[in-house]
Order: sequence, then C-alpha cells, then structure tokens
Amino acid sequence: MRNIVVVGCGGSGAVIARKIAEELDQPVRIVERRSHIAGNMYDERDEHGFLVQKYGPHHFYTNDYRIFHFFEQYGEFFAHYYKSRNQIDGRYVTMPFNFFTVQEMLSREAGG
Repeated sequence: MRNIVVVGCGGSGAVIARKIAEELDQPVRIVERRSHIAGNMYDERDEHGFLVQKYGPHHFYTNDYRIFHFFEQYGEFFAHYYKSRNQIDGRYVTMPFNFFTVQEMLSREAGG
C-alpha cells in the first residue's frame, strides 16, 4: 500500500487526486490550507444568495473537447462572451491577459 499525499485541492490537485483514486485504486490524502476546495476557482453565495467568485473571475478556455468533457463531469459550465479593454500605465490593453496583450504592450513600448 502506498501513502499518497496531494498538496492543494485547486484545479490540478483535485484532478490528480481523483485520477489516482479512480485509475490506480489508491487512497489519497489531500492537504489544503484553505477551508474549501477548488483553489482560486472557488465560488460562494453572499448574504443575498448571489454566487460570488471569491478570488475573481475564472474562465475555462480549451479547444480540446476531451478536456472540456472531463471537467464537465464535475461541474456546470455557463457560456459567456465578452471583450474587455483595461488601462495599464495609461494604455488600453486586451484582458484577460494573453499573448495578444503582450504584443500590444511591446509594440507600444517600441513606439508602435
């Protein structure tokens, strides 16, 4: 028998622990410093019953249906579409932060 410990129960820790338990049929102990699971993806209801993203918005992006299908087993997804521009050091850039944002920042610094 193995003693398997997973540190952290965010997205990665939860998936790894579940896969070990299901596919290797091994018991897993999860150590988490927070009082809840899900890491920064944790949601909670406020005093009015509204669902609040405690650590800020979390978005799931993938073009691989297998990954989407895997996570779809364990939670509910809501489709949403948005485009956001945010100001950083007096410049408007694309958010959420991605490679395009880096290109915007670098081209502007280079005088583009």
